Amino acid sequence: DLVPVANFDTDANMTSYKYRLTAMQAVNDQLGDLPSPYFEMVPVFYSGTDQLEIAKWLQYADENDMEGLIVNRDTRYQRKRNSGILKVKSWKHADLRVIGVEEGEGKYAGTLGKLIVDYKGNPLGLSGMSDEERDGFWSDPECIIGKIVLVKYKQETQDKNGKKSLQFATYKGVRTDKDEVSYN
Repeated sequence: DLVPVANFDTDANMTSYKYRLTAMQAVNDQLGDLPSPYFEMVPVFYSGTDQLEIAKWLQYADENDMEGLIVNRDTRYQRKRNSGILKVKSWKHADLRVIGVEEGEGKYAGTLGKLIVDYKGNPLGLSGMSDEERDGFWSDPECIIGKIVLVKYKQETQDKNGKKSLQFATYKGVRTDKDEVSYN
């Protein structure tokens, strides 16, 4: 985005996204092919109000190994989360076997902190359980160890040891309908 420093510091920018985009395009045009360490114009894939375009461009982002999309509404710039700018990402799911439990820290001391699942031979910690699930799994680990759980994640990555891992892996529930691991 392109916001004057004085407006950025006071969150007083009243210009619309379309106005700021036009200003960014003008700066980009002036720079031409000159490299700049301070300015990079990110491509705008679509401009309009057809919400069906989001799925199309999200698929494009996935196919081109991009993290996701940013959807800008024509609103003023704000330095906080707001409904004028939204991140859109695809999520994947896997069914993984629970191989252990780990005690939590802080708020979760004395109860479940993480479920440990096996992902292609690499143990991963999962969060995302409700407080009731945490207490139940911690008081009776055998009710969850060996079970298949649904895991939501962004993408497959590598951990610091070069083993396959999952980015933003989160527990979504116990799979009572199956007993086999699946990665898709």
